[in-house]
Amino acid sequence: MLILISGAPLSGKSTICRKLRKYFGDSSRLLSTDEFRKNMTGSYSDYSKEYDIWAEIVKVATKNLEKQKIVILDATLRQKDLRLKHIEYYKKYPICLISFEKLPIDVLLERNRQRTWKQLDEATLMKFWDSYEVPDEAELQLYDYSIVVNNGNSDGKLAELITYIEEGRK
Repeated sequence: MLILISGAPLSGKSTICRKLRKYFGDSSRLLSTDEFRKNMTGSYSDYSKEYDIWAEIVKVATKNLEKQKIVILDATLRQKDLRLKHIEYYKKYPICLISFEKLPIDVLLERNRQRTWKQLDEATLMKFWDSYEVPDEAELQLYDYSIVVNNGNSDGKLAELITYIEEGRK
């Protein structure tokens, strides 16, 4: 199973990913675009090799899916067409989408200012926020399971997803 995490930077994606990884342990693999970018370019903010980064992510994800691992993909996946590509790439595997509601930009700017690492320059953050497309109902229906989370409901929604996955594994 592939779990896609979609949301603006600083929305809480990595926190949810770490919780899922901790819960599923060795039966899962967490793939973070930030970590691939850092390893391949030397910087979290160098977007010059995005094609190569995504090619490597797809390769690693597919390898782990073939081993029947739960693959958790931590990425902004900020535009619908980017998310839909994953349905095509991984069409023979179940796909869950966790999508974050679009938080107000001033909340994200404040979170960014408080970060001690992986801080984004404000222009990049604004660009990513502006281009983030929250999935509509029609898109949400394309996934085997989908949830929309916000800061107030993330733990409950995460529990629902875990129950869904565990029931499917029986």
